[in-house]
Amino acid sequence: MKIKVLTMGTLYMITKKFETEIEFKQKPKLIDVINYMIENNPKIKDQIMSQGKLVDNVSILINGREYRYMDEGINTGLKDGDVIAIVPPAGGGIK
Repeated sequence: MKIKVLTMGTLYMITKKFETEIEFKQKPKLIDVINYMIENNPKIKDQIMSQGKLVDNVSILINGREYRYMDEGINTGLKDGDVIAIVPPAGGGIK
């Protein structure tokens, strides 16, 4: 199954890609996608995580819906073709 990840703002500057397609053998959860992105782009970790948790001012959308408002939050299960957008705050810069 394929999941599309959109990286915007400072994350785009780090990854040099607006869009990344990830193929999973099993049904992933949102946390699996985030871990994949960090493993493949270690510099984004400082932009989206602090003390092992996602920072509050980063928006992560699953098909346009903020993950925080979903029942399972970061453990929300994904399906083939889902689009994940990771949107850092507009201000600031790369650490």
